[in-house]
Amino acid sequence: MKTFKIICSVAGALALAAILFACNRKPSDNKPTVTVGAILPLTGDAAAYGFSARKGIDLALATYSKASTNSSRISVVYEDDRGDAKSGVNAFNKLVDVDGVKAAIGAMASSITLAIAPVAERKHVVLISPASSAPEISSAGDFIFRTAYSDEYEGTVLASYAVKELRLKTFAILRSDNAYGKGLSDQFVKTASALGATVLVSDKFAQGGTEFRTQLLKIKTLQPSAVLIIGYKELSNILIQASQLGLHSQFLSSVMFEDPDVIRLAGEAANGVVYTFPAYNSASTNASVHNFVTAYRNAYGKDPDVYAALSYDAADLVFAAIARVGNSADKIRDYLYGVKDFQGATGGITFDKNGDVIKDLGIKALRQGRFIWLNDAYRQ
Repeated sequence: MKTFKIICSVAGALALAAILFACNRKPSDNKPTVTVGAILPLTGDAAAYGFSARKGIDLALATYSKASTNSSRISVVYEDDRGDAKSGVNAFNKLVDVDGVKAAIGAMASSITLAIAPVAERKHVVLISPASSAPEISSAGDFIFRTAYSDEYEGTVLASYAVKELRLKTFAILRSDNAYGKGLSDQFVKTASALGATVLVSDKFAQGGTEFRTQLLKIKTLQPSAVLIIGYKELSNILIQASQLGLHSQFLSSVMFEDPDVIRLAGEAANGVVYTFPAYNSASTNASVHNFVTAYRNAYGKDPDVYAALSYDAADLVFAAIARVGNSADKIRDYLYGVKDFQGATGGITFDKNGDVIKDLGIKALRQGRFIWLNDAYRQ
């Protein structure tokens, strides 16, 4: 895999070095070392998400390594998928065939997880994604899990809130042309339509696009009461251009909206957006969340984002499984299916029969630079 460099502050580098030293110190006993894989975007456009995920996994590893009662040591081997499905599959094959992993954390993007899943099934290796949300993952196989919500659940919650609580009746959709955009959009349309609302238009754009004025002008002529935008870094340009064109409908979005780069670049144009977000709050008094946030601050000098938290949980679950049942893929899989209300950084976690997570999901809005929770967290 491609070699990459991490540039960080002196304080951050020292903190990370301390964590890695603790996790990889020379064994002083006869405990066996178990290798776990991690497949993340560590270069390319999605690298920021990958590095957040890596910090969460490293912190989970440091926490596990401090527990003297664990019967095995764990090391994590990271591979860079570069945001590309083929690279992700190659990375997974290397982890299994060369490093001998029985469980891997990743990928972040749904398209990459879906590309890896058939290989994981064939080779009987557990794959647990911290961020992939495409509905197809629910049926991707018996060894596939995720700590992120399915788009079907997120689309249902967002559409229900928009129609029932915000009293919105007509919608336009502008979404990324990939599995993530399609899955969330399809479920939103299904739910909104069942509730008596109308979707006037649904349009798509290439991931990484920067020009949306033609599509936004078309939407403006329809005068929808709300516009659902689904994407990644593109969201900032969509909001800016909509504002410039005088499109003042209520904007809706997903968890990807609360990206610091999107908020910073969009500026005032981001004000008022309503979006779904995991019921994860770094200010929570919940013991598991508080302990995670405190440890993360001590290690990295800042608050963790949701991707660090979701990845911490994915790693924590795999490490807990290994500690309990050993390094057998079948046993790790069975352990995960038996998880009920596992207390993690993102709250209580339960897996259903498809390996999909069951946990709370909330609705937030950006108002005058502040992120506001609009509802009590929904439960699936």
